[in-house]
Amino acid sequence: MKKVKIINGVYGARDNKTSRVTPVSIGGTVEVSDEEAARLVGFKVAAYVDEEFPANGVATSPVTIPVGGAGKNAPDGAEGQENGCEDDEALDIVDGHFTVESLMTLERKDMDALAADLGIEAAAIKKCKNKTELAELIATVEIDEENTGNGEQPPTLGTEGPVE
Repeated sequence: MKKVKIINGVYGARDNKTSRVTPVSIGGTVEVSDEEAARLVGFKVAAYVDEEFPANGVATSPVTIPVGGAGKNAPDGAEGQENGCEDDEALDIVDGHFTVESLMTLERKDMDALAADLGIEAAAIKKCKNKTELAELIATVEIDEENTGNGEQPPTLGTEGPVE
């Protein structure tokens, strides 16, 4: 048995003793069989709770990226002034995708800009009627966790002579 947290929609949890179906909404947790947990996580309806290793067998911690983008070096005392971002405002990346919960903390205009920056077509962005639909659309985009900087490639380092 695995414990999962519902992250999208409503899940009908069936009680095997009484055959009653209890709805579990977003944010609720339910304990289900291993197969059902894998199915729900595969459909991106649920996420594993209290599990050290995800289903793929690789322990990965969530990556946190500041809302304004990673890799921006602000001068001392100017943190968050460029984009109005506080230290606790960040978008979480889990398994290479932004989480819907962290995206919902953004305003709609910021979500539109992020979607455009990620290469989502303008027509697809306009089809989204509300923030939830837009957050789900953005969450489908694969994020390269190793290159979350400002687009600059790291310098190529080679051997050099001794410094005199």
